Amino acid sequence: MGCTRERNRFGMTPKSFGVLPLALSVAVGIGCSEPSNQTETTASASAASSGSGASGGYGGSSTSAGGSGGTGSGGFVVSDCGASELADVAQAMPAGFTELVGTGLDDDLLDAGGGHHILQYSDKGVWDPNTCQALFIGGGHLAAVKYIAYSASQNVWYQAPNPSWWCDTFLVSNPYECSTHAYGHNALDPATGQLYFRKFNNQDVYTHQVEATLTGVWGNAPALPDGGSCIATALEFFPERNQLVYVDCSAQGLYTWTPGAGSWETINGPFAMGPYHTYGVYNPVHHVMLFGLGNGSTGLHKLEVGGTVTQVAAPPREFHPSPEDTGTFRIFTVDPVSGDYLAYAPNGDLYAYDVAADSWADTGVTGPPGLQIAIPITSYGVVMFVSQAPAAAFLYKHVAAAALTGSSPRR
Repeated sequence: MGCTRERNRFGMTPKSFGVLPLALSVAVGIGCSEPSNQTETTASASAASSGSGASGGYGGSSTSAGGSGGTGSGGFVVSDCGASELADVAQAMPAGFTELVGTGLDDDLLDAGGGHHILQYSDKGVWDPNTCQALFIGGGHLAAVKYIAYSASQNVWYQAPNPSWWCDTFLVSNPYECSTHAYGHNALDPATGQLYFRKFNNQDVYTHQVEATLTGVWGNAPALPDGGSCIATALEFFPERNQLVYVDCSAQGLYTWTPGAGSWETINGPFAMGPYHTYGVYNPVHHVMLFGLGNGSTGLHKLEVGGTVTQVAAPPREFHPSPEDTGTFRIFTVDPVSGDYLAYAPNGDLYAYDVAADSWADTGVTGPPGLQIAIPITSYGVVMFVSQAPAAAFLYKHVAAAALTGSSPRR
């Protein structure tokens, strides 16, 4: 494939899963850049044989627009990832959800063995704008851990080589030595393509340089100073601060690490949040990071570039990554165009948080049920959501929360 290739045609069949009140035109990158061929684990052959394109739109209106990518202000990178099936779908899709099909995403790729899957108790993956790949590391309950990726240039999901810290959960006497859920522990520096991951209840933070052809080579950041006592929380990279941020649900504070430094620094709280399953999401539009939430708490806080932390409006529901709890939000993510934060519930409800107005609103959209993780695709102005039952990837194009003022919340 090259940048001058003819784009594939695809069809959309809208489904009535909620209607957005207003359409949003977004700029997406269409240019000339793609990664080289992947490792032998790449499933491009199966994806090519199964067809590609878009299908099954959920909600939304018909306005969409294209444009060109560039470099975001304040240190955040928005690359131009070039022509691809993902670019075609993102440009042509209406506001709302549309399934991205023919990508090789299947049950086998997500299977963790023992009746479990790698998306369990997870809420986010990451997008590398340098190689134009979506990346995720996760594991099932006391089951296998996998590193998987989606290549935009090839429109294919595949399993990457096992990390150097990986071990086989099913071959050790204590499966806790090798297993982990992802929670919010995937993070990436978009300027360098450095990927970070932390296993649950662990002081080790692993580092990995993302290349067009992924490898199993990983290193280590300095050990977390609290010994990793916060079992399930979030890691996030804050580009304008050039720091990796760890949400410490035990001490109700933050630890930050600057790449190359020998130790972590502390932003002292206490900041009201739950003692478990806390969240943290960077915003590439407003250049802030929201963090907190967790079991039994709607406490939510905004970290700014200068280090100031302020509490913001509480969401209308609590958050929890459990797949069984439909009464809470599961996924907390961000729209890379408007800068609105998005809160998704397992039944498909979708709310938006407007940073400038410090307010929440029901988007009026009902998305596909059972989505597990979200990955903001900054290069194309959409958010990718991934589900396990069925194994599927959906793209979401957002309407800014300012257009939702006055909308009635769901009951």
